[in-house]
Amino acid sequence: MHLPQERNSGGSGGFNAGLAWCLGHSRTRDLVWLLDSDAAPEPDALSYLVDALSRTDAAMVGSSLIDPLTGGPFECGGFIHPRTGEYQQRPPEGDHPIPCDYLAACSILTTTDTIRRAGLFPDTFLNGDDVGWGCRVRRATGRPLLGIPASRVAHPRPDRMRTAARYFAARGAMVALQEAGVPVFGRAMREAARGASLHATGLHALAELHLAGLRDAAAGRVMGSLPQGLDPGNPDRPGLSIEQAREDVRGRRRVVSARARRADLLNPPGSIAVEAQGGWTISTSRATQAWRAAMALLRGLRLAWRLNRSGGAFGHAPPAPMDQDVRGAEHGLSIVIVAYNRKDALLLTLARLREAEPAASAEVIVVDNASSDGAAEAIREQFPAVRCLEQSSNLGVEAFNRGVDAASGDLVLILDDDSWPDPTALALALELMAERRDVAGVALHPRHPDGGRSEWPFARRVHEACDAWPLMGCGNLVRTEAWRRVGGYCEPYFLYRNDTDLALSLSTVGKVWFDPSWVVWHDSPAATRKSVRWCRLATRNWLWMAKRHSTHPRRFWAWLGVLQAFRLAGARPAAQTAVLRGVAQGLLGRAPATSASAPDAWKALIDLRLGKPISRAARYVGPCHARPAQHTSPQSSSEPSPTRRST
Repeated sequence: MHLPQERNSGGSGGFNAGLAWCLGHSRTRDLVWLLDSDAAPEPDALSYLVDALSRTDAAMVGSSLIDPLTGGPFECGGFIHPRTGEYQQRPPEGDHPIPCDYLAACSILTTTDTIRRAGLFPDTFLNGDDVGWGCRVRRATGRPLLGIPASRVAHPRPDRMRTAARYFAARGAMVALQEAGVPVFGRAMREAARGASLHATGLHALAELHLAGLRDAAAGRVMGSLPQGLDPGNPDRPGLSIEQAREDVRGRRRVVSARARRADLLNPPGSIAVEAQGGWTISTSRATQAWRAAMALLRGLRLAWRLNRSGGAFGHAPPAPMDQDVRGAEHGLSIVIVAYNRKDALLLTLARLREAEPAASAEVIVVDNASSDGAAEAIREQFPAVRCLEQSSNLGVEAFNRGVDAASGDLVLILDDDSWPDPTALALALELMAERRDVAGVALHPRHPDGGRSEWPFARRVHEACDAWPLMGCGNLVRTEAWRRVGGYCEPYFLYRNDTDLALSLSTVGKVWFDPSWVVWHDSPAATRKSVRWCRLATRNWLWMAKRHSTHPRRFWAWLGVLQAFRLAGARPAAQTAVLRGVAQGLLGRAPATSASAPDAWKALIDLRLGKPISRAARYVGPCHARPAQHTSPQSSSEPSPTRRST
């Protein structure tokens, strides 16, 4: 079977494509052998793995890796240093299986059941994806990973990193260590020290690759290949060009070669001149190099502190693929989208919804808030099955309420016009709602499709599913009955904070579920740069929300949202003024009435903002993800068992 990809998705993307195909075309206990393209297994390598997996309780087994130059083993299972976070490879001693922290994806044997329970690789492109996956497999299954010395596979040693691998190593390690539950500070400082040492020798482009990996990890950009700033020929950031880094390596080789020839006295003294070319520059001032090295250490320290405070970088781990299609129509799913003058984004969203189930068969309603860009006409022309409700004026979030009023489904998926759900995440959410009648809504995790950056940085601290989640975003699956009981979105808000207010309201009639691996993609620049209108309305609505849902002593913590608004306003005088106006309107204006307050949910929201742990839910496995009987944990008889894997 050959699975061509539209683009280079790296090692993690390639393995994920293959694993997804296997899960869709195999039985529960089928075996899956992961093998690198540059790995050369010995004839009996697979036999030893199959025998070990059948005789032990291991979730996965891996081969001993052999250096093709020396013929000697250099790794049989990997380990993570608990203090420094460095990966440690040890050669096998004897023939006994070796329990380990992770297995190199050069040669791994596992089962489809294990993959369903743990999910796919963290989509980090290269370097550390197998480390993070192995740690998640151990956590999800509660079973060991074993290196099998008798199974021998030749593979080049991964000792030397030249250019792009430095970036991926720094970025991917922050994801892998979070999956392993190991503090990231030590490893982050080591990456910073590597960058500083390269600056000290004049290899500035190579040095910046280590720091760029830490910076993107701290910002949550951990998916995909090299970002634009590292691409060759980028005029905005030439100091970070991969071509520049490669020229650094070539220049270093020229210097080393020249020195070697001089040392051999093959040429008369002084007959060789080394000329700086391209990106290879030897600084004439040692003080300049020392200064850049010191600044690199300081930058690395700041990034290490940020990463350590958040617990690492949250790498997108896709939910385990489904065995069968889950049709939205059969689950009574309606999708409501509100549009306002973003025709291109809306049409792209509708096209993505039409591509795959569960959304493809669902009822889709678009409420057009008096757009002037011809969105309604384009919908009627390109998507005749979509109902378009045209409004005479911009109603803000009230338009969502009108869309839900027109919906016929028992479940409604609320989407922004520039967001679309991961199909498997939506399918799992539908299954959850079918089995758990006490769940009033599911908040999907909003992430940006470029790099996977999360709009909720605090979600990095959440490794397990939670059924008392206190906020919602641009993609929410809600029971229609629960929506109507709480009144839907609070219409006086007009825009902003209405989704969090809904989560607090829903908590009075049921549970709000959140699994960090259930993703809704949100392609919106507004997620990072807030408008002046946002600064005013979001501040006002936050204070209103505190009045609606908190008890009097807890309203003090509403100032957290105000401080956040000031921070997001930045150095823009108009935005700072808008925040002050929002404070005045929120304090002096009367908050909209509510039928029920949610003081416990308000406390959970504040705790989340303060970095306190969130109580997790029992994990959920849908009907087509049920565990085999021999691995099923005892369940309480008082409530249906929600045991879904989460990252």
